[in-house]
Amino acid sequence: VDPNGFGSVGGMEAARFLKRSSLSDVVLSKIWDLSDPGGRGCLDKAGMFVAMKLVALVQNGEDLSTSKLIMDVPPPKMGDVPLPKPTKPAPLKNSPLITSLPPTAVDWTIKPTEREKYDKLFESLQPLNGLIPGNKVKNVLMESKLPFGTLGKIWDLADQDKDGMLNRHEFIVVSIL
Repeated sequence: VDPNGFGSVGGMEAARFLKRSSLSDVVLSKIWDLSDPGGRGCLDKAGMFVAMKLVALVQNGEDLSTSKLIMDVPPPKMGDVPLPKPTKPAPLKNSPLITSLPPTAVDWTIKPTEREKYDKLFESLQPLNGLIPGNKVKNVLMESKLPFGTLGKIWDLADQDKDGMLNRHEFIVVSIL
């Protein structure tokens, strides 16, 4: 979907790809709204992940809800998707220690031990009704020493329902980013 590796996919390209799921336009429209909550008209890697997971959930008979993103379901069926031809990156001069991994070589799954650590951290912040307000999460984010702009982007990606609070899944996303 992103053959040039720009890190985001335009609305038309994403819509064309999501149509391969054979879901109705109404369902795909709802998936788009949940995947692009900021209304930017494009999907970055996280947004595309959300869209694909939502497609998989609907294809497996689940309700269309971001709260179900943590459910384990088979990958989405997207028709015949041609795989891009692997390209070999040009060697970098004077940088023998820098290497590049193809996106397929990266494992994005959360290991059980990591999840347990983030679950404990979530519980230590004393969630109320399963939610932690942003002011409590702010202190955890500030410990990362990342720039404020980066922390803001992370928050925007994680707080899917834009309620200013994080549920357990959203908190784990913030923690791993």
